[in-house]
Amino acid sequence: MVVIYQENRSFDHYFGAYQHPRGAAVANLLGPNGKISAAFDGLQKNPAGIPYSTLPMPKELPGLQHRLLPNRPFAVGPYVAADQNIPWDPAHLFFRMQREANGGKMDRFVGMALSKGHFSLDHAPVSDVDSMQAAYAVSRPSGAVLGYYTRQDLPFYHALADHV
Repeated sequence: MVVIYQENRSFDHYFGAYQHPRGAAVANLLGPNGKISAAFDGLQKNPAGIPYSTLPMPKELPGLQHRLLPNRPFAVGPYVAADQNIPWDPAHLFFRMQREANGGKMDRFVGMALSKGHFSLDHAPVSDVDSMQAAYAVSRPSGAVLGYYTRQDLPFYHALADHV
């Protein structure tokens, strides 16, 4: 067993397109045809619950500004090298993560990716505040969270996985 612990990196960020050389099953972004599964197309939604047509990219992400990428996972290596420090660290708050998962729909990660400040309850009673809207109120969207690296980008990590 090999355990790789990388802070602020998901399994899919490093192994989203990983294929085991001996055909072992891997639960990642790939469908049975070896391509990114169509189940992820148009999955991420904005605060109104409408799927993004293209992924929103914050201006401060070098390599990704002004990119019009479809609403689905994408290979990030052509835009941001694997050895670069990527400034898209999502907020680490339990209830925010619950809202991102959205009851298992997994459709709010882009919309709630980055923090933008604090939510004020000054104008509404706490009982009138919808928790999903409150989470969006302190968030900035970032499609960068759907980026994954490939074997060519991370040969060392993929070589480790090959021998499991």
